[in-house]
Amino acid sequence: MTEPKTHRTHSGRTLTDDEIDPLSTEVAETDYDVETLTTRRRGRPRMGSGPADVVPVRIDPELRAAIEARA
Repeated sequence: MTEPKTHRTHSGRTLTDDEIDPLSTEVAETDYDVETLTTRRRGRPRMGSGPADVVPVRIDPELRAAIEARA
C-alpha cells in the first residue's frame, strides 16, 4: 500500500486535509483561466513592447569613467 501524499506550500508548510478540502471545493466551483495561471515570465521585465536589442557602441575612456561614476 502506498503512503498518503504530503502537500506543502511554497514556503514549506505542510497542508492538512482540513485546509485542502476548502481549496479543492473552490477550484471545482471557480472558472479559472488556465493559460493565465500557467504562464510564468522569467528573467528581467521587458523595457518596451518587445525584446530589447543589444547595441555595441564605442565611447572614449573619459565618457565611460563618467558613466560608471554616475551609475
